[in-house]
Amino acid sequence: MPAGADVLRELRLELESARDQAGSIRGEWRQFDDRLQQLITDRGAAVLELARHYLPEMSQERIEGTFAGVRDELRQILDRKQRQQESFSGQQTRLVTEVTNEEQELAQVTAELSQKVAEREELSRKVSDFLAQDATFQEASKRAIAAETELNKNEQRAEEISRDAEEKLPAYQRSSLFQYLHRCGYGTDQYTGHGLRRRLDRWLANLIGYARAFSGYEFLTSAPELVRKEVERRKVEFHPLMAAVEDLEQTAADQFGLTQVLLAGEQLGTRRDELVTRVGEQRTLLQEVEQKLLALQHNQGPFYEEALGRFRQFLEATRTEVLEQQARLTPELTDDDLVSRIRTLTTEIEQLRPQLDRHHALSVTAEQQVAGLEFVLRRFQQANYDSPRSDFESDFNVREQLARFRKQVLDKDALWDHLRRAQRFEPTWMEESATGMATNATQILAHPMTQVLMHAMVEAAGVALQNAAQRSVARRHLPANQRRAERIDRPAPTWHRTNTPAPPTRSQTKPPTRGFTTGDGF
Repeated sequence: MPAGADVLRELRLELESARDQAGSIRGEWRQFDDRLQQLITDRGAAVLELARHYLPEMSQERIEGTFAGVRDELRQILDRKQRQQESFSGQQTRLVTEVTNEEQELAQVTAELSQKVAEREELSRKVSDFLAQDATFQEASKRAIAAETELNKNEQRAEEISRDAEEKLPAYQRSSLFQYLHRCGYGTDQYTGHGLRRRLDRWLANLIGYARAFSGYEFLTSAPELVRKEVERRKVEFHPLMAAVEDLEQTAADQFGLTQVLLAGEQLGTRRDELVTRVGEQRTLLQEVEQKLLALQHNQGPFYEEALGRFRQFLEATRTEVLEQQARLTPELTDDDLVSRIRTLTTEIEQLRPQLDRHHALSVTAEQQVAGLEFVLRRFQQANYDSPRSDFESDFNVREQLARFRKQVLDKDALWDHLRRAQRFEPTWMEESATGMATNATQILAHPMTQVLMHAMVEAAGVALQNAAQRSVARRHLPANQRRAERIDRPAPTWHRTNTPAPPTRSQTKPPTRGFTTGDGF
């Protein structure tokens, strides 16, 4: 089964190979480009020499002036191009240094974080086992669970009564006869009817069964508020009992050193998240700078197009056919040799251009593959797939998938999707020992201390009270929209003791996770 670190190493090796290939293609392109520039320069010099010495009737001054002008313009364009290249090269050098340094720090932080994860797992197990066997913790847990059980019953009863009221009260409100008697206060001390009215109201009350209906109406309108008050009273009883349980857990965590490990792990996890984000941003900037450098070198670059267009104007003014025609009118052979050389240079220029275009296309493809592998590598680290707990399905062949990517059978998104679907995280000790826990509680209650508390309370209370123990922890640590009951007014504890710095709660620092970072794995 391939480990996450092994897959990461293969990705980095493939990225380096793609960079080397892209650099090699760029080198070949530059050789062709240098050759083209030299051919164009040689042809211009041959044209000028021919005009200067042997073809005075073609207006030597005009041709010399034209060539000198275009040469100066080309030099100015080249100077501007070189200045911008120097600027981009400086940025590239700086970014490469920063990325290298930050990747080295990322590797170091990841190694330290992996060590803290191992310590957290070991100490969490020890704290949980200790608490589960501690008589004081067992007794405190039973009291808190008993209070929660009663609270849960009251909440269920409140929900049932509220549903009944919503379903049945509209019928009472639509009954005009019932509403008439109710407004009159019939059957109460407030009723003031006499004589015939009293007799008619009594007849009407018997007709619609008002006494029974009134009893139901009174229950539906008053019971929800009474039960709500009882729920609030039960909450007031529950929270101090649960706080006592949490204090016992915090004391044990301090004694075993778990609190200090969590603090250090949180700091390392935050730093790793920052470095992963920073390296990704720097890599993106570096890629943008490299693309700008390539644009300056390739024939689609603005400076190149400007220079090529200006020189093309010069060459059109001195077409080879015109030079050959003039040379044939003179008896000397030197001018014929120069014209032949110009023709040869022109042919070489025309033959070289397709090779330049082909290498340009190859270079674009190579750069796209480098960018694609950079994207996958960033996503890999952001997802914590390089953690010690990360591995891949036994039949997953990363080399095969990378080869398909290099052959352009897969694009970067498809390659990442293959990696994502094949990746798995090994369960933590808590997840392994949490068989049967409802609603994947160890994942929902993400903070390691919360998981230790839940595990210890379940062990102390026994299987029969497992659900009640889980609800007890959930009431203190889950937001209202993740619980069936309404919001608990008292805020969740932050694992604070006066003699120990408190590690920040997950809700204060990061989105819910199962560890020290914003993703799984650590």
